[in-house]
Amino acid sequence: MKRTQEEAAKTRQDLLDAALQVFSRQGYQAARLQDIARAAGVTRGAIYHHFGSKAELFNTLMDEASAQESGAVEAAIAEGGSLVEIMARIMTYSLALLEESVRLRQVFELSMFKAGTDPELQVVRQKRADQTELLVSNTAEIMAQGIVSGELRAELDPKTVA
Repeated sequence: MKRTQEEAAKTRQDLLDAALQVFSRQGYQAARLQDIARAAGVTRGAIYHHFGSKAELFNTLMDEASAQESGAVEAAIAEGGSLVEIMARIMTYSLALLEESVRLRQVFELSMFKAGTDPELQVVRQKRADQTELLVSNTAEIMAQGIVSGELRAELDPKTVA
């Protein structure tokens, strides 16, 4: 029986929800695909169809959280204004997002405290490091503008401040 796109999308989301639940409860290393499939009410084959691996499930959770976080930062920057106004909005929007989104808090907790050092997550860790470097670079540009406008001291290094 052929599944509709809506059914496939629901199964995919159910798998992500179950993975977050199981990873949060057991930690990444102890979590098994069988546990995630059971929590989602599907077979392990459904996981392989949608994600391919446990690491890809984890990576997708991280990507979704990063996209939310980036969206808040981009919105704060897009509104323009002085360095102080932009930085205040970045903090406000980011903290509001964390306060409002239980899922985002769960993913961050998972990432920081329950992911472990599993070698199969090296790609995820590198991707996260690359995203952080991009964020620092973008923030350094804002800091450089603050130096030009006189809001920051001229002798400061924008990247160090960022």
